[in-house]
Amino acid sequence: MTTPASDRGTDAEQDSPGSADRRAVLLLLAMLAVVLIVPVLPGRARTIEPFDQSVVDRLESTAPEIVFLGNSLLETRIDPGYLAELADLRTVSLAIDGTGPGIWYLQLKNVIGAIANRPETVVIFFHDDLITRPISFTGPRDRGLAERLSQDFEGDYESVATRDESAGDRIRRVLATIYPLAVSSSSDRNSISSAGAFMAGMSRDEASAEADRVFEFANKREQDQDIQQPKFHGAFGSTVENSFLPLLVEQAGDLSIQLIIVRVSAKPRDDGTPNEPDALAEYTSDLSHYLAANGVRYIDMTGNPGIDAGMYYDGYHLIYRYRSYYTEIFSEWLLSNRGRGANP
Repeated sequence: MTTPASDRGTDAEQDSPGSADRRAVLLLLAMLAVVLIVPVLPGRARTIEPFDQSVVDRLESTAPEIVFLGNSLLETRIDPGYLAELADLRTVSLAIDGTGPGIWYLQLKNVIGAIANRPETVVIFFHDDLITRPISFTGPRDRGLAERLSQDFEGDYESVATRDESAGDRIRRVLATIYPLAVSSSSDRNSISSAGAFMAGMSRDEASAEADRVFEFANKREQDQDIQQPKFHGAFGSTVENSFLPLLVEQAGDLSIQLIIVRVSAKPRDDGTPNEPDALAEYTSDLSHYLAANGVRYIDMTGNPGIDAGMYYDGYHLIYRYRSYYTEIFSEWLLSNRGRGANP
């Protein structure tokens, strides 16, 4: 049977390269519509998390005299309950794993700054040049955490947080507002490793048990024989004005809080000498002069003879059993320098 000419023409058009291209384009547009439009339909878009007032209320109830800000490096070094006993000071740690200066600024401004009886002192622990990096997280970003610490639109915070974004970062940030994101483990407010015993409302005994669970890997892990090279992202003068540090200093001044900045040391070499490149040493010197000029105390733990390589389980974190020892070292410094102004 002979196929009619009209049918043969239709089949030819369907099989032509141009027709195949048009079908591919239409299929691609349909897929994009599903990917980009469906998530923003009512009930599908990501909901911005509200400010967590419970954090403020809990801090208010403790009336702390000293508050610590930092990440896991702080957690492996300072036991706030033990420090409170040693120094006879009401002490709270707001350490959150994987956080950086942006989160510490929001905690200082919107949590510590919101309580009526503010602490006399806020201590921030950091490593290498993190204090002048314009970042909020040292690992994966947790937008929900930043939102829970924000009061409406944080213009100063956003201007720094987005300053060094690449085009890819901007695209990911826009998409993050469209797609619901899984809650990061770092935002688990019931974990001592993410919000501290204080944030979880734990007793000290409960906190100690939880800490043992969290840091179990640190107690058992064999020490890394390799020396981790400290991180350096540019000279102090070229990075400070694009960072959260000026905002932290200004906010502490506005709140009439003494700010202490503590730089923890990377794992020293086996012979006890500091693992400190010349560029980072120069950065540290410039940082010290900047903080002194702005009335901020600065402690550089690099080269401390009481802390050797055997106390580390990796390039930066201490083995958990040395946490109390480090707390004692810090307590001695705190008590001997309490009431002083900026760096001597």
